[in-house]
Amino acid sequence: MNKYGDDMTEYYWNGPEDSDEEIEELMFAKTEWEKENGPRFSKRGIIEYCEKFLAHENANNKKDKKNAKLWEEKMTSPTLKMWLKKNGSNFSDQPYMRTDSVFNQKYQMHKLLKVIYDPKHNIKWDKLIGEEGIKEGVNEKTNSASFLYTHNMKQYTIAARDFYEKGFNFYDNGKFYRYSTSVPDAQMQGLNGEAPRCPERPNTVRAEVLINVSMMWRSPDGKINSVLISQADFKIKAPLFMINSFLPKAAKNWRESVDKYYLKNNKKM
Repeated sequence: MNKYGDDMTEYYWNGPEDSDEEIEELMFAKTEWEKENGPRFSKRGIIEYCEKFLAHENANNKKDKKNAKLWEEKMTSPTLKMWLKKNGSNFSDQPYMRTDSVFNQKYQMHKLLKVIYDPKHNIKWDKLIGEEGIKEGVNEKTNSASFLYTHNMKQYTIAARDFYEKGFNFYDNGKFYRYSTSVPDAQMQGLNGEAPRCPERPNTVRAEVLINVSMMWRSPDGKINSVLISQADFKIKAPLFMINSFLPKAAKNWRESVDKYYLKNNKKM
C-alpha cells in the first residue's frame, strides 16, 4: 500500500511467470486482426501494446502529426477530455473515441477500478446495464485474463445489446493496464458441434467491442490519470453523425456517475 492508500494486491499479475508466454486459453478467441497485427496475449505483450497504442493514438503525438490531426476534440473540462477520430479506425468507421480523465488525489486507485470495471459495482451506477455482468477467469490459476459478458437494456426503440469479451486487467510497476476485444463467433456452434460459448438471447442484438485499451496511473502530483481508447459496433442502423453527436454527453454523464458513486460508496469498499 502506498501513501495514498492504494492497495493494488488483487490486481498484481497472476499468470505465467514467463512474461512472454501467451495465455493458451485465450488463443482461440483472437480475431483475424489480432492474429496478424494484434498484441501477444502475454504480460509483456499487453504492456508494450497498451503503451505504444495510447502514445500513437493521441492528438498530441508529435511523431505522427498526420495521425494526430485526425483526433478532433469534442469536449474538454478540468477533469475530462474527449476526442473522436475522423473516419474511425483501421477496424471500422464506427465512432472511435479517446477519453483522458483526471481524478482527485484523495481517490484510491483500487476502489476506483472496482467502480469502473467490477460488474458488482457498475450495475449500480450505469443505467444502460440491465443485469450484473458475468466475469470468468480463463482458468483457476489466472485472474489477470478473463471472459466478460455484459447486457445493455433496451433503450426506447433500440433493442437490447449484449457483448462477450476476452481481455486483460492487471497492475504492474505503478500502472494499471486493460485490453479487451470481443470473442469472435461466440454465438456459433463449434466445428464439431460444440455448444456456443455464449448463445444468442431473444430480443437482443450481439454487439462487438472492436478495441478497448486503457491505462491508469498516478502522476507526480498524486492525481489519478486514466486514458481510454475504445471502438464498438452496436449494430445500430443510424447515421454515424447522429451517434457521434450523442457521445460527448454520454462521456460527461459517465464521468459524473463514476464520481457520484465513488464518493457515496468508497468507504464501504
